[in-house]
Amino acid sequence: MGGWKLRETNVILVISCSGVYQEMPFHGVFQIGVSFYLLYTQVGLAFLPGAVFTIILIPVNKYIASKIGKNFFALCGIL
Repeated sequence: MGGWKLRETNVILVISCSGVYQEMPFHGVFQIGVSFYLLYTQVGLAFLPGAVFTIILIPVNKYIASKIGKNFFALCGIL
């Protein structure tokens, strides 16, 4: 159980050290890349199904967010 806390702390430290990158548009890509690397070092190639699922969800999330935004503006009468 203590090993999970150590890994979580490592992820938090790596991401917090990238404070400069939070203003950059590629911060999300950097964060996902660091997470994939840390997963790979812990579980090897077993991280690939989760990585593929995460990459598939990115355009799905964009589609859902754009539909929510479009419906919100239509509901408020902004557009």
